[in-house]
Amino acid sequence: MRTVLNLTSLQNEIQKFQGNASRSSIQTNYFDQSLLSRTFKVARCHNGLVFIDKASEASIGRLFYCFLDNNFDFDFDFDFDFDFDLVCDVLLKTPLNYQLANFFNMNGFKAYAQLKKMSMINSSIEQQEAGKDISIAKDKDISSLKKLFEENFDRFTERPPSIGDIESAIQNEDIYCKFDNFGNILGFYWNRNMKFLSELRYLFVINKYRGLGIGKELLSSCLFNTSKINRKQLWVLENNPSAINLYKKFGYEFDGLVDHIFIRVNNHK
Repeated sequence: MRTVLNLTSLQNEIQKFQGNASRSSIQTNYFDQSLLSRTFKVARCHNGLVFIDKASEASIGRLFYCFLDNNFDFDFDFDFDFDFDLVCDVLLKTPLNYQLANFFNMNGFKAYAQLKKMSMINSSIEQQEAGKDISIAKDKDISSLKKLFEENFDRFTERPPSIGDIESAIQNEDIYCKFDNFGNILGFYWNRNMKFLSELRYLFVINKYRGLGIGKELLSSCLFNTSKINRKQLWVLENNPSAINLYKKFGYEFDGLVDHIFIRVNNHK
C-alpha cells in the first residue's frame, strides 16, 4: 500500500505499526530524527514500512524503514515516481542481516560505502588553544564554505549541508576555519555540541595543503574548545586510513557501530 502523509500522520502511522512490539524485534534506521519534508511518500506491507524524506532544495532523498522481526516479506509497492537519487543508512553493531540486504537489492539499491563510528572519553593528549589563524567562521565565509562542500564532499556519504545549514552553524559558532595571511580558508572543522556529547561533523583540509599538520592543528583546536565535554564522537569512512590514524592519535577508538550506506541512482533524471 502506498500513500502520502504529513509529519503528524507519519509519526502516528509508525507508532501504530510498531504497536506493542519489543524494541529488539524492530529493525529500523528511524530514531525520531529531524525530518525535512512536509509530506512523505510511504509504502507499507503487513510487517514493514518505508518512507522517503527529501528537502525541496536537496539533490537526494533519504529512505527510512521499519521492519518487524527478521522474516519480513518483500511485497512492497515501492515503485514511486521520483526524479532524484536515494540513499539509505543501515546502522548496525552486528553483521548486515541477509533479509535486509536482499530487500535493498530487490528494490534497486546497491551497497555504496561504510562509515564507522569513533568515540573518545577524555583524550590522552594535552590540547592547546589554537593560534590566531584558526578562528570562528563569519558570514563573509559562507560562500567559500559552500564552494568547498560542493567541490570536495561526497553527497551520499558526507551529506554536504545546505546554505541554510551553514548559516545556522555560523550563528551557533560551530565552524572554525584556518586562514592564510589573505583570509583564504585552508581548512576547517564543524563541531556540534550537545549537553553531554560533542560530535565532530566535518574536518577538512584543502588538498594542496595536506601533509603540513593542518588537520592535527584543527583537531587540537576542536578538542581544546570542547575540553569540558567528556564524551566525543565522529564518523569516518572505513577506507580513509589517514583520517583514522589522526583520530586514533588523539584518543578516538572504534565503538563497533557501522553505517552501511545503500544508494539507488535514478537513471531517468
